[in-house]
Amino acid sequence: GAVAVDLGTMLALGAAISAAAGVIIVKWLARTESNLTIIMYMGLVATPILFACAVFVWRTPTPSELMVLVLMGAFGSATHLFMNQAIKEADIAVVSPVRFTQLIWAAGVGYLAFAEVPDAWTWLGGLTIAGAISYMAYREHRVTDARTGNTARTHGDRRIRDDRKG
Repeated sequence: GAVAVDLGTMLALGAAISAAAGVIIVKWLARTESNLTIIMYMGLVATPILFACAVFVWRTPTPSELMVLVLMGAFGSATHLFMNQAIKEADIAVVSPVRFTQLIWAAGVGYLAFAEVPDAWTWLGGLTIAGAISYMAYREHRVTDARTGNTARTHGDRRIRDDRKG
């Protein structure tokens, strides 16, 4: 829906810009650095920034909260490793739309954990994301085939790939 531009909106826009800059930096670093090195750089940059934000609202987590935080850190690190490898292997224009599936997962978790029912805009956004990802994957496949000279033909009910070049 439509909302007024307020501090939250501006912070979300800033987060999106920061995430985009992060992807570009990862793509640049991936030419010469390993995934683990890139993750270390991220930690070295993010830790002081997050510390400066957290120091004003800090409270020591309970043991169960600490366990959840450790799990979040492990899953977050694994996600960064996988995304770094994807960014290293593929064009950013192909990888980036797949990252937007986070919105679909967030809506699902919101429904299951907090009984938040997605509205029509959420469904429309999810369908738009799924459609864009499908189209881009199809288009990238076609462009790659055209670039490499691969042709595909159908034989009965199975697809046969002819890998002869040009």
